[in-house]
Amino acid sequence: MIPAASTSVMSSSFTDPSWPDIFAHQACVAPHKGSQPMVQLADQVLGFKPGILSSHYAVNEGKDSYFLSISLGRPFSRGEVYLQNRDPFEKPLMDPKYFSDRRDVDILVEGIKKHLRLFEEAPTFKKLGAHLPTNPFPGWVVVDSEFRVLKTRNLRVIDASIMPTITNANLNIPSIMIGEKGSDV
Repeated sequence: MIPAASTSVMSSSFTDPSWPDIFAHQACVAPHKGSQPMVQLADQVLGFKPGILSSHYAVNEGKDSYFLSISLGRPFSRGEVYLQNRDPFEKPLMDPKYFSDRRDVDILVEGIKKHLRLFEEAPTFKKLGAHLPTNPFPGWVVVDSEFRVLKTRNLRVIDASIMPTITNANLNIPSIMIGEKGSDV
């Protein structure tokens, strides 16, 4: 694989098209044992729990791979910075309040969908027979995007038990949404 990286910018439906708010960083990678230190550093730089990228890269070791990272150019969420005390050398307290504005999540989802469409429709991808794999990060899920229980045959689970994190409010609406999506597969 020829090493390559790029950055792209796009405008979401939430902004003026002349002022992009979606940033994407892409890289062609070929994971191998020697890349482990770099992957561990990426875990830290990207703020992932230790081992998240390493576990994903281990599954793809020796294969040509593609890395895509979508980020917000102009998030709506606003964090806060506080002084701990009067000592100017003391580190400040920071609360980034990531995703405190729902529009940020919507923009990221829109950016991911736009980039997936780009890949799926790209003539080069079609010519090479390339596809975006759907393998999940190891240990994160027990069902795939169509509710099939992993490592089983002919078994789907379409209820609130598939939620990785339970909402802190009424489960009715999320459960209905899961049921509606499940009825479409």
